[in-house]
Amino acid sequence: MIGVATPLLIALLCGQSQEQGETLEELASKVRTQIEGRADERSLGSNLSRLANFRSPEAVAALVEFLPDLQGVMRLVTIEAIGNCKVQEASEFLREFLEDSRDASDRFQAVNSLAHCLPEDLAWLSDRYAAEKQTRVRAQILRCLVNAKAPKIDTLVLKALADKKTDLRLAGLYGVAELELERGIKVAVKALSDANVLVRIQAAQACKAVGGKIAFEGLVKAVREAGNPDLLAALADALDTADDPKEAGILVRAIRKEKNKETSLILARAISKAALHEPGVCAASLISLLDRREAKIRGAAI
Repeated sequence: MIGVATPLLIALLCGQSQEQGETLEELASKVRTQIEGRADERSLGSNLSRLANFRSPEAVAALVEFLPDLQGVMRLVTIEAIGNCKVQEASEFLREFLEDSRDASDRFQAVNSLAHCLPEDLAWLSDRYAAEKQTRVRAQILRCLVNAKAPKIDTLVLKALADKKTDLRLAGLYGVAELELERGIKVAVKALSDANVLVRIQAAQACKAVGGKIAFEGLVKAVREAGNPDLLAALADALDTADDPKEAGILVRAIRKEKNKETSLILARAISKAALHEPGVCAASLISLLDRREAKIRGAAI
């Protein structure tokens, strides 16, 4: 998922443990003292996250009370912790917070928190999707719905693919990849030539997930035109997944005509991996590559 998480936030959410016998009131008092004393963020964040372990309306109330006094990552940790309480009061607060707040980072995190708070919150997010005005937040709602495989998600993903806003196109391509949505592959292939390199990288990931003749023909064309190293890596990674006769055949035919050394090396490595699945299709091509002058290409063939 694309988001605002930082290494600190991830660490805090993964390493929580409740001290034996500690009450909610004691922990909340400790958090208040830490906020007022500007304590170390890792310790404060850990304690904010641990409040969610009580999973009670009182824990929600404590976290909500602290929220106005927090900034940056600590606000995001607190919003995440509210969702982790997984009680009705948490759901109600997060819904209202998402509707009323104007801070994009806060609202982005509220979407993530609602997505795992209560089961009915996914239906609420689905209804909210059409009305959401902030593009980045709307795109994150779509990603959460994709992750949950929400009803009618295919339709939402296909519509997002056609949107003019980059964030929504990215979310749509994410949906094609996660759902392995064959109906989106032609749009994904077209997106391999998008002006935005992030869209092209996400399109490569979508082609990798869906696979097939259309996807691989598009990937071969794109790898010949790629000028960005991150994009080239994503395209090479996608080409390395060829595992049926059609996909392997596209690679074999492509390398016969390829003159660029870097592209030839990418194709040679992809063919060597495809040979594990389709040795009959790839064997002759690999043998011919042993005569190439370039040591790396010969090495890939071996």
